[in-house]
Amino acid sequence: MEKKYECLLCLGSNTEGMVHLKNAEKTLNRFFPLIRWGKILKTPAEGNTVCETTYLNRIAKFQTSLDMETVQHILKQVEVENGRTAESKRTGIIPLDIDLLEFNGQVLKPEDMKKNYVRRAMLLI
Repeated sequence: MEKKYECLLCLGSNTEGMVHLKNAEKTLNRFFPLIRWGKILKTPAEGNTVCETTYLNRIAKFQTSLDMETVQHILKQVEVENGRTAESKRTGIIPLDIDLLEFNGQVLKPEDMKKNYVRRAMLLI
């Protein structure tokens, strides 16, 4: 039997957010057909940000037999397909950010897990 890994994502956008979150949803649904999506919520920027604008955020959970590196590669490709570049990150314009918060029970982004937008989004899945 194939091993399944539990994954937890947080997606965010501060530029044409609804368009980019829906594009990501469509693409990730193809890779992970049983993905569960949380509701989209509007949040203020948090932390050390260059661009003080509001974000749209949402949480997603899924199981996969893919290893962590492959999942992260897919997520980065989805970001790039939605306009994410090194320049956009530097300027604070974030068309799409996808963070793999947990993989198979291992918290990969402990500081992100403490952020208000993540904690609020977790209540909406």
